[in-house]
Amino acid sequence: MSWRTSAAPASTAGAVDATALNAFLRAGQAAATTPGTKLYVVMGNEAADLDSIACAIALATSLDRDGVAAEANERVIPLIAIPRDDFSLRADAAWLLRDLGVDVSSLVFLDDLDVAAPPSGVEIAGLTLVDHNALSPRLAASAAAALASKTVLVIDHHDDEKKYPDTAFVTIEPTGSCATLVFERIAKTRSCARDVLCAGGPIATMLFAAVLIDTQNLDPAATRSTPRDVAAVDALAPRVAAKVGDVALVDASDASARIGFYEELKRRRFDQRGLSPRDLLRRDYKQWTMGDGRWGWEVGVASFGVPLTEMGGRGGGDDASSVVTAACDAFARERGLDVLVLMAAFDDANDGGAFARQLAFWLPSAASSGGAGVDAETRSKRDAVLREMIAETLAPALGGLERLDAEEGAVGAFEGRAYAQRDARASRKKLQPAMAARLSETPKPR
Repeated sequence: MSWRTSAAPASTAGAVDATALNAFLRAGQAAATTPGTKLYVVMGNEAADLDSIACAIALATSLDRDGVAAEANERVIPLIAIPRDDFSLRADAAWLLRDLGVDVSSLVFLDDLDVAAPPSGVEIAGLTLVDHNALSPRLAASAAAALASKTVLVIDHHDDEKKYPDTAFVTIEPTGSCATLVFERIAKTRSCARDVLCAGGPIATMLFAAVLIDTQNLDPAATRSTPRDVAAVDALAPRVAAKVGDVALVDASDASARIGFYEELKRRRFDQRGLSPRDLLRRDYKQWTMGDGRWGWEVGVASFGVPLTEMGGRGGGDDASSVVTAACDAFARERGLDVLVLMAAFDDANDGGAFARQLAFWLPSAASSGGAGVDAETRSKRDAVLREMIAETLAPALGGLERLDAEEGAVGAFEGRAYAQRDARASRKKLQPAMAARLSETPKPR
């Protein structure tokens, strides 16, 4: 079996409608805890946004149809890389899957399957990384090394971290959406193109939605949109569901007909009213170890759709800054972070609804302490230097940074290190490599 593509007969015949997809998901969920099972796990990234979820489900289904799990005790399963309780925070994905008839209760989440320590008698026979190309740094080093050696396939659109084995089949291309790359792979196999991407089926609609939301509806002004994304949308349009929610998609090939669908996805993704600061931090979160060895920097990046100025109001406290301070400190400590970066993306009501991004840094109180016994004044000075260095590093990658008013709303929690991005198109994909390059050259205080 080639992991690149397959011309082999499909292991299961027939169109993948919602009923067939749910049967596949239920079988995989049962297999994940059945002794004697060999699992081929297709894992999305730890942010688990719509792109990552759609790609994991679509790719796992197509690999199953390609005959990857050829023996009776083998199964291909998609793994959604968040705890099950966190799924409700992905409002766009939750709405889309529910309306398409996908049984979310049959999906496998991190708390259902620990790939680093699977249930007794269950073997992780192969691992596919989709929408990322390196395992989470939160895995223990020994577990990460063991899992990395089992990585057989990587499909991603982020910067290549080159942390997979040389034997893996790798597709890493700078498309706006990873769903574009997954679509391209599926379309290369005739039976999968016919059955997995069947007209009106859930998978074509999920991939279609993921490309739209990731590329801002193929906005030519958005640097994330590429001709390949446009081609994927054009090819998927005739296959999508006729209606999702109250949005008609009978003529999804027409650009104007897509607008309502995109706007509904966008509204659900960014309407985060009522979420606490903690929920905002964990709803779209990624973490990296930047630098080598035990002294690498632990950096987390949380993305959400609420302006930094309004963030504290979600916690219900009287003092917005203190609410955000407490949430950020607890969140960073739980994850062992040295630096927590907050990226807010939203339509700015004060600027005619124009899309805007804001950025802030949070250092846990002992982030740069240099060990026990360092006095508060020394620690404060070190933290100030670190914050300034991060801002100087990121400014070019993000089109420049303009400092926000520290007296407005919750911004005071960030001790003067909260900014408006001048390039609203620059996302976490731009921030992460710039920050990693600088911190990998910066010794961490011990």
